[in-house]
Amino acid sequence: MAAWAVAGVLVATLVAVVAGGSLAEAWRGRRPLDPVAFWIGPVGVRWYGLVIALSFVPAWLVAQPERVRAGLAPDDLVDLALLGIPMGLVGARLVYVLQNLDYFVLHPLDALRTRMGGLSIHGALAGAVLAILWLARRRRLDAAALADVVAPSVLLAQAIGRWGNFFNREVLGYPTELPWGLYVPEPMRPPGYEMAAYFHPAFLYESILAALAVAGLLAYRRRARRRPGELAALYLVAYSAVRWGVEWVRIGEALALGMSLAQWVSLGGLAVGAAWWAWLRWRGRPAMVE
Repeated sequence: MAAWAVAGVLVATLVAVVAGGSLAEAWRGRRPLDPVAFWIGPVGVRWYGLVIALSFVPAWLVAQPERVRAGLAPDDLVDLALLGIPMGLVGARLVYVLQNLDYFVLHPLDALRTRMGGLSIHGALAGAVLAILWLARRRRLDAAALADVVAPSVLLAQAIGRWGNFFNREVLGYPTELPWGLYVPEPMRPPGYEMAAYFHPAFLYESILAALAVAGLLAYRRRARRRPGELAALYLVAYSAVRWGVEWVRIGEALALGMSLAQWVSLGGLAVGAAWWAWLRWRGRPAMVE
């Protein structure tokens, strides 16, 4: 139900953007939007980081039923969060820096300035996978079962966390005149699109599709007979498909055959996830039974 609730809120938000109201005013650029949520003395807490941090709360709650089913102790999940979150953030920033190496070679100190955004989800996933493998080996846990516990939660956190991009006016699609086009102030417009004012909110498209994919994963999670790793494999399929589709409207450079690097990585993830799921279904270990 949590994923359906998030998806409903996101769809309602899209309706609100079109229909009007305070959100629509900020969305369409008729009302200033402060990227700083509040101040603690001289330090401003930005909406970007706050939204990402808050996304872990519902993600934690969603993980609990699968943790119990897998027979994991609460401490296992706590330790995974304490290890996986920082490793994911480091991986996310590192991959983003590598993707924009030309800029960061000239401005190396900016690599440490994450408050304005600049995180790669693929890098975050790589960090999270390393955390799962390390903890599973250290605690003698089933890494596939551990991945199943967090798979829907990670996708839910991604769906919610994407809203941090709204406040930074990033993860934008091409210019559009559609009613839900997002207004971007001139200083924040992508290079080469300074004359455009309204853009596809690619982050919103990804957020809605990811939330719907979470609902699908949670429905599949209720299957009485499934093998460890199936949820993680389907997560890889679902998110890869979402990202591949959203990239068609997102501003970026084509790498080959009209597709961006992220799309090629997503196709690889989709293929690996589908093959992994098929192998588990037909050649895997004995099925888990309630």
